[in-house]
Amino acid sequence: MRALSFLGEQESPWGEEFDNEFSCTHVLCKVAGEPAGALRIRWFANFAKIERLSVRSEFRTGGKAGARHIADALAGFAVELIRRKGYRQMVGHAQKRLYPFWKRHGYQATGEEIVYADHTYVLMVGHLEPHPQAIGVDADPMVVIRPEGRWDEPGPFDLSMMRPATCPHRDRRPREARAA
Repeated sequence: MRALSFLGEQESPWGEEFDNEFSCTHVLCKVAGEPAGALRIRWFANFAKIERLSVRSEFRTGGKAGARHIADALAGFAVELIRRKGYRQMVGHAQKRLYPFWKRHGYQATGEEIVYADHTYVLMVGHLEPHPQAIGVDADPMVVIRPEGRWDEPGPFDLSMMRPATCPHRDRRPREARAA
């Protein structure tokens, strides 16, 4: 997804675009089953960082409203995910021309600018209201063990709560022999 936008359209070098892929959460927006936009979130000790938002050009050709809707949906989802995970602060770097978009999603420019990947970026910080269902160390253990982002849906381990603990590792005989 991002390769189409950043490598193809903005001519970003590969090594500058794909750098933290295994240490982040990837968010994908689909329209009628087709990937339309993406972003990633990196997690730090007391803040999260939204990065690399992109919308495929095919979904921008219908006018800015289509791309804006996808970008807004991605950013809104990311901010809520960050809040649900209990974070109260987020940071980001936006291309200077895109700062107004991020301001609508709770970011404030710090006044600092940096240049990388041939663009000027604005450093931003967002302070978040606590989520009423933020997941913390005191959360229900079954909520914490559920798949990422699906904390309100029963997960695979919820079903195991319906059967008694048998500690099968203690008896090394085959299951059939134990039942006899």
